[in-house]
Amino acid sequence: LCFDLFRGVRRRHGFFLPNFRKFLQELTRFGAATMDVLKPKPVPPYSADETVLWFEFLLKPALLTKHLSKAAPDPSPTELITQFLSIAPENQNQNELNSPEADSMNKNEGLKYSKKQLALKILALKVAAYLRWDLGVLEKNLPLQRQVQLLSDLCSVTAGKAVNLPLSLVHECPIIGPDGSQHSLNFALTLYHRWVLRAQVIRGSVARSNKPFVHVAGVADTTPYSMRDDSFINSLEPFTNISIDFLNQVINDVEPFRILTFDSFVALDAHTDGVQQRFDLAISISKAEIKAQIYYDLCLYYLYVQKYELAKQNIVLSKQNFDQIRQEYSVKPSKVFLYCSVDEEQLLGYMMACGVTGEPEGLLQRLNESVIN
Repeated sequence: LCFDLFRGVRRRHGFFLPNFRKFLQELTRFGAATMDVLKPKPVPPYSADETVLWFEFLLKPALLTKHLSKAAPDPSPTELITQFLSIAPENQNQNELNSPEADSMNKNEGLKYSKKQLALKILALKVAAYLRWDLGVLEKNLPLQRQVQLLSDLCSVTAGKAVNLPLSLVHECPIIGPDGSQHSLNFALTLYHRWVLRAQVIRGSVARSNKPFVHVAGVADTTPYSMRDDSFINSLEPFTNISIDFLNQVINDVEPFRILTFDSFVALDAHTDGVQQRFDLAISISKAEIKAQIYYDLCLYYLYVQKYELAKQNIVLSKQNFDQIRQEYSVKPSKVFLYCSVDEEQLLGYMMACGVTGEPEGLLQRLNESVIN
């Protein structure tokens, strides 16, 4: 290298001694630049706790609890859900069903998933349970198709057989398979029907704005919908009244409403062949908590379709039940609601938007009187 450089200097400066100093200067600059490139760079120490890859949870499901308990887990919970669902195909084709891996397939006739597929879907559901099934968080961070896939997997696992969304116009409740659970499927369908209303509200807010998205209080910000997403949400519209009827049935049901927890879903590992879930570990919540959430979602939908009197009725009922559950949780060790994700400031904002002022009990009394009259 030095010889080549010397020949270049010779061509430019000749052999005269006064030019030799210029040669040395160029040689010095070249050597310094070369040494800087070759000089080893400091490498930050590797920390095994920084990032966990998705397959590590598949190999050792117990890692999931440890990972989610971190202050700022990387990947985040919703990123994990996206990874799990992206790797687990939505459908199982016939060639795979007849493959030599048949021994590792789930023997349940209702769920035609390979062991790997089912394991990934269960992990995604566990993370969603960790997030308390907060649709606001899921809507904000998951693409629409992943939201649908997650809800479909939840309905399928709780029913013990495949459930495709959106449900048909007949809208019969899916038949429970041998490994399904009626109260767990009821929980899954409640979440789905709430989502049907909320998805239309979000899409409507996007369509009415020239901006990439417009924020609707109480409903997550979302990126613009693709044509495929828009077409799917259009397909939900014929089912809207059925979803409203289902949610009203949940409100009027005298049976306790039970929510699935992180431990309700049993992760599969190398030594697990069955699909038995622990639906018995579901937790009952007060009727006030589920009512506060459903009335709130109904209010947002009625505002979207400009049925303002119905919106007013539902926001008053949501506030009444919200005050009740806040009182219930005031004597509990944890003040965090197990299911309801209604924000009080947004609740009050919608009350003002509906022209509601005053104390909830007085409002409810006047509301009942107006209905009677």
